[in-house]
Amino acid sequence: MVFRFLLFWLTTGLLFLGACSTPDAPPATDYLSRIPDPKTLGETYLSNPDSLLAPATVQDLNATLRALDQSGRAHLDVVAVRSIGEETPKTAATALFNRWKIGDPQKNNGLLLLLVLDQRRVEIETGYGLEADLPDITCFRIQQQYMVPLLRAQRYD
Repeated sequence: MVFRFLLFWLTTGLLFLGACSTPDAPPATDYLSRIPDPKTLGETYLSNPDSLLAPATVQDLNATLRALDQSGRAHLDVVAVRSIGEETPKTAATALFNRWKIGDPQKNNGLLLLLVLDQRRVEIETGYGLEADLPDITCFRIQQQYMVPLLRAQRYD
């Protein structure tokens, strides 16, 4: 229950704090190498290579996600990109999740939230250890009720 509330707060906060506009970027040809693994960015949990999110949002999210990770309950990584080229966002989320090995290997408690702006998609990829707390239907409801309306309003933060 606490984890669901935290994910609700996280996704709402990610999208609610305010809009941040940047010039259009060319489509990515190799998103796997273009999107940095947050763990390589100085112990962060957010990959924001196109600067879609404001620095204050990045700082707040990293602090929240660090606390969640340190609790041992779950490890969440967030990716916000303008484009992944022609790749399907679900395929990209799975590939990034597996490449980055998100979460504790014993608990399989990783989650990746991927925002792909040009395709107007948000994907949530969860490890098996979180499926009881966050089944696909719950992730879908979070997206539809909270994330999609704010994304349509271009409120990415």
